[in-house]
Amino acid sequence: MATSRSFKTKLTEWQALFNNAALHLTDIPQFANDHAALGTLLTEATTLQGQQDLAKAQLKTRTLRRTAIQKQANELRNRLAATAKGAVGLTSGDLLQFGINPRPVVISRPRRSKAEIAEALARRAAKAQAQSAAAEALKAANRAKAEADVKLVP
Repeated sequence: MATSRSFKTKLTEWQALFNNAALHLTDIPQFANDHAALGTLLTEATTLQGQQDLAKAQLKTRTLRRTAIQKQANELRNRLAATAKGAVGLTSGDLLQFGINPRPVVISRPRRSKAEIAEALARRAAKAQAQSAAAEALKAANRAKAEADVKLVP
């Protein structure tokens, strides 16, 4: 038997049992107490299920309304921001009063010439070559030291 049945499914099953047991109350008198208790629980469960369904419907309505409000508020915020930027300027610090970050001022540098680019590349290559040579010299020094240490040990 599946254990993940919904409450509504269980409620339907309980109601069917209650209705079918009512037909046999005269034949089986032992049903009477449990049948009455089940009837009370069914009434309460049906009421609670109705309240839960209503709450779910209200939640969905409120969620849809909240989403609509959020969309409208963002649209109005964007319009106000655009108006403020138009009034005081895109890069003005006065925009901070409205909680709007001004456009950053871009400092344009002149383009580098091909000669300057070649010079920068040559400097990088020379630096890389010097680092490589230094690493090789360090390795050679470490090897020489290791050989000298080995020769000292009798």
